[in-house]
Amino acid sequence: MTVTGVTAETVLQSATIPADDPQTASVYRIVGYGVLTAASGALGWTVRWGGVTGKVIASLPNTNVAPVVTSGSFKYNAATPYIQTPTTATTVSTTAAADLVVDVTPSVSGDTITVLGGYIEKIR
Repeated sequence: MTVTGVTAETVLQSATIPADDPQTASVYRIVGYGVLTAASGALGWTVRWGGVTGKVIASLPNTNVAPVVTSGSFKYNAATPYIQTPTTATTVSTTAAADLVVDVTPSVSGDTITVLGGYIEKIR
């Protein structure tokens, strides 16, 4: 997927998790890589259950861009259980299929971020 010309949180990578697949203590690994052209600023990364408006599962570290990057690369690798912080449980629905997504939030509308490959797998 490619995200360009926005400063709103936008889905970059997505996989549909089948109904009843998640169980207590399930963990999914999300890996993605690609290229970007970005002005100075930051790219925020969020893992959500249920799409761009779904529950936050994890926030990945921001990618700070300075100065302008005309052909940069990125990679993320997150293994995440269904928690937002180590002390706060996050309830998810397991009775219907849902999207597990990585969203990106560019700070400058001229940014272009393209995921070239990756995968989402259940590791527990």
